[in-house]
Amino acid sequence: METNLYLFFPRILVDEFTRIVMWVNRIGSSEVLATEISRNTKKAKEVISLLSKYGLVRESRKGRLRIVSLSPKGLEVYRYLEMAKRVVYGEGPAGEPVEEAEPEVAGAELPSFARDNPWLKVLAEKVRPRVSA
Repeated sequence: METNLYLFFPRILVDEFTRIVMWVNRIGSSEVLATEISRNTKKAKEVISLLSKYGLVRESRKGRLRIVSLSPKGLEVYRYLEMAKRVVYGEGPAGEPVEEAEPEVAGAELPSFARDNPWLKVLAEKVRPRVSA
């Protein structure tokens, strides 16, 4: 028997819930600038007010920059989302990954342009810096 969520929740609430899940997942456990949420200032304010309505984000200012991070309640929601991802994508509920047999590829090696290429190491180590409070 398939359960239809629209029988239990009005369409607006389901859409709002999906948006909340998406934005909590996008913000994650770090601090982000409001412009990283959306380049459109009006949209960024709308997202921040939606998440603030449920107490999921903290907002601070550093000069002209608006810095947004998840509140303890928002971090709890984020942890539950991460646990759900692990369950869906193949790890058990206890956090132990399910072993999958990886196919062995005979004679697999890097192409000549990728062997001993120092630029690939530099690009692999390059991380986008975050703003600290």
